[in-house]
Amino acid sequence: GLLVLLARRGSKGHVIGAAALMVVAGLIRHNLLGLPLAVTAWLLLNDRRAFGIWLAAASVAVATALALLWLLYGASAFDNILSQRSYSLLRMTRMARSALQNLQIPLAASLFLVAVQPRNPRIQLVGLYLASSILVSVVFAGGAGTGLNLFFDPMIALSMGAGLLLQQAGRWVGTE
Repeated sequence: GLLVLLARRGSKGHVIGAAALMVVAGLIRHNLLGLPLAVTAWLLLNDRRAFGIWLAAASVAVATALALLWLLYGASAFDNILSQRSYSLLRMTRMARSALQNLQIPLAASLFLVAVQPRNPRIQLVGLYLASSILVSVVFAGGAGTGLNLFFDPMIALSMGAGLLLQQAGRWVGTE
């Protein structure tokens, strides 16, 4: 979805396609909310027209997905998704600490890049993605039955940040 969105930034069709793809991805892995949240905030900050299209398209896509789930599986599809789970702040804290300790260096590098170039749209998007994915992962980490794979989304954001940092470092030393 992100590739579709960035392929022709601001194009109505690309914004709609990206929203639809991210909703479909949410049907496959429902805890990957960091990127759609980051894209929402990024579009709000950078392109109000695309933001409106994004909200409308995402709303229609979510409503369509929920209707299809209901038609195909009935109420039982929602019983499992919405079933009550135990939640532990201690579990959340321990899991978040464990995951984030292993990500200290790439996290510091990405935060450095965001601090150095906060108005660069690509860096801004990665910074928003990193922040939202960490927040979502930490909050979900307290739920029963969760594991460190919740932190895959922040790792993806950090990988994107590392790529942008290497690109910027090339500019700083004059190799690009």
